[in-house]
Amino acid sequence: MNYAEAAQYENLLISKNTLLGEFANWAVQQSPYACPEGLETAIKNLSDALPMHDYDTVTNINVLRDIIKSTIITIPEVVAWNNRKNGRDGMGLSASRYGQPSPDDDFIDLDALTRNIAFAIWKDAAEFKIFNDKFDATYGKPAEGQQ
Repeated sequence: MNYAEAAQYENLLISKNTLLGEFANWAVQQSPYACPEGLETAIKNLSDALPMHDYDTVTNINVLRDIIKSTIITIPEVVAWNNRKNGRDGMGLSASRYGQPSPDDDFIDLDALTRNIAFAIWKDAAEFKIFNDKFDATYGKPAEGQQ
């Protein structure tokens, strides 16, 4: 499922733990290091700052992206990831003696981080809804109290 297909779905149930898991997943994948500095603290702070319950229905992917972005920019550890460790501006494509760019020249783009988290969550939630709708159509919905 691509972004346009996933974005067609509305009012999907989103788990706070899923959001935290995707946050950690994408932070590690986008980091120039094995683990972004302060990741554990960032996860705890994000959990506390998110305006969500354990499960919430979110109207659309843009609302989810806005929730994520407006929350992560309040977390100092995350904001620090958006800056190079060496403090330089510009392209910063220097290489070490081993032919690899220095990870200190790289950073985590918070817009890309937000977009990746939102899409991963929304895609999974849309696929879950598709499965449940097909299951209910084939086998019927469970009787009240048998869920």
